[in-house]
Amino acid sequence: MSSLTAITAPSFLDAQHAAAFLGGVNARTLTRWAREGYVPAYPLGEGKRRLWRFLRADLEQWMLSRRTLPQAIGAPVREEYDQQH
Repeated sequence: MSSLTAITAPSFLDAQHAAAFLGGVNARTLTRWAREGYVPAYPLGEGKRRLWRFLRADLEQWMLSRRTLPQAIGAPVREEYDQQH
């Protein structure tokens, strides 16, 4: 893989990491929300046991669109996640 591909490739997260990015939502809850179309997600496979992947940018936009607090209070969520991972 070239360095250009690594820079521009989207950052997909599994349910565990996406749940942590969202501030500690349970991964099973997040998977259910994905099945129900409540959060932006990408299915892998077919049938009942499909896996779900989440784009960090989609989740960030989804969170911001649902924000009810002032930006100064809600903004650090992504920064805190980035420091931990």
